[in-house]
Amino acid sequence: MAERETPGAGTPPDELGRTVAALRRAARADPGRYLPRLGYTLLRFGSLLATEPGRMAESVDVLGEAAEVYRRLSGEHLPGLGIALQRQALGLGALGRHQEGLGAAREAVEVWRGLAAEGVEGSRAELAGALLVLGGRLAETGRHHEALDRIHEAVETRRLLVDRADGTGRTELASALQELGVKLGEMGRQEEALVPLRASVAAYRETAGTAGGRAVGDLGGHAVAAFATGRALLGLGRTDEARPYFAEAAALHTEITAREPAATAFLDHLFALHGHRLTYEGGIAAWTRTPDGTTSSDRPEDGPATSGGPEAPDRPDATPPARTGTTTWTGASARTEAAARAGAATWTGASAGDETAARTETSASTVPTASAEDGPATSGPAEPAAPGRGGPTRPGPAASAASGQ
Repeated sequence: MAERETPGAGTPPDELGRTVAALRRAARADPGRYLPRLGYTLLRFGSLLATEPGRMAESVDVLGEAAEVYRRLSGEHLPGLGIALQRQALGLGALGRHQEGLGAAREAVEVWRGLAAEGVEGSRAELAGALLVLGGRLAETGRHHEALDRIHEAVETRRLLVDRADGTGRTELASALQELGVKLGEMGRQEEALVPLRASVAAYRETAGTAGGRAVGDLGGHAVAAFATGRALLGLGRTDEARPYFAEAAALHTEITAREPAATAFLDHLFALHGHRLTYEGGIAAWTRTPDGTTSSDRPEDGPATSGGPEAPDRPDATPPARTGTTTWTGASARTEAAARAGAATWTGASAGDETAARTETSASTVPTASAEDGPATSGPAEPAAPGRGGPTRPGPAASAASGQ
């Protein structure tokens, strides 16, 4: 049988779909040889579909198939099962299929707890990510206090994983603190929410001067943390304190725009899910009232709409606005957490469960040549082996707008 290498990073979804079809046939004929590669490629394909407009339902189905393959493999392939379940739970939440998402998230946590108990490399970091996803799904089904327990556990797990010497793990901790703050805010506990939100912003600021610059995903996380802090302060009627955080979020938005315009589109979507939409007319300047009167400025606690820009954060290392112009914050309906988490995963090309996990590098296997019914097949760079107990292997960039988280 003629064979070829698995398509590499940046592969169009339709091509990857043809590879999946070929691997399904090959796995039926020789499961021992091809089933692991099928699971891995399904994981990549499902993750890629989640970045495509209108294909989230298809993504969820493909990730479910990947999970079934990994259940059959079991053993050393359990990390692949954990990642597939976690990503599926994110997608199900975004689709509003909350009970299904809760089941997938619970199973993902069980998988990672078991691997962490065995001391599998990278599994504690994966467990923390799975706990965050579970927290979101619990909240969506009305189990808010249980959700907070899981998110608190994720925060403490990530806190223990921070390397005090070189700071490795700080951005992951900042992300978890942001989740905790957002959840508290959604429960109306704005004063409590400020503590983890401010800690999240501070942690992100500490990474601003890292060598080589920050990944776009980290810039996005920082922007969301600053935005959520501003929202919490507005909810408490502390408009003047909120403005520097909005200015910081908007400046980060501008920085992301310069690097990855597609990532900015996602960030706008994420802000909308939190109740506002950030648009630019030349840069950063003011909150303005929209014709239909739906801006945050309409609410008494926000104070009157301003014609001047928010002042820069009152700290020496503040990120200054890159340009001047107008920033409009308009109202939007918000049930934030599910789609926000799913969007974050697809935007960065990685689920919460493989942020910091160790990755193995082994020789790539090959896949059967696609048949005529699959469409033309092309060669691409070799991919790492499927996830195993040496640490989950990231299933390649999912044609995302940014990398890292």
